[in-house]
Amino acid sequence: AGLVGERPVFDAMAGLGGNTIAFADGGSRVLAVERDPERAALARRNITARGVGGRVTFLVGDAAIEVPTLGPGLGPEAVLFLDPPWLHADDRLRLVWSELVPVGLQPHVRAWPGPVLGKLPPAFSVDTLPRRSSPWTVRYELGDPRRGDGHVVKMLTAWSGPLEPAL
Repeated sequence: AGLVGERPVFDAMAGLGGNTIAFADGGSRVLAVERDPERAALARRNITARGVGGRVTFLVGDAAIEVPTLGPGLGPEAVLFLDPPWLHADDRLRLVWSELVPVGLQPHVRAWPGPVLGKLPPAFSVDTLPRRSSPWTVRYELGDPRRGDGHVVKMLTAWSGPLEPAL
């Protein structure tokens, strides 16, 4: 959320709403989509419990349909956020874009006019990120030295477009 600031966010794979909540807590207006109705119900409950429901519009639907339909209404600075299910990420030596992002959503990621931000598993192969008009920046997120895993990559954050990391 520190990369986004208060820009509008389209959370295309909202899951249980954790990232949606973080963006809304940071001041963003969030349009979140989750295709699984049960996860969406839990996400709505989480969003309400955290008191950010006024900053979030939550839909049950297919991101491949909703991104091109509703995304333009967020404005040209809106961030498209993707946190795809990692599906056994710890069991794989190499995960690629085409396995993580649904095929119907992939062309919309390439065509998104604003920044795209992804939260990706540590086994993700960055050379499979899609081509976009802006190059990708990748940051390796490490564990916590207080827990003894400060040297372990826990996830990757990748963005294409004008985002600035919080210092």
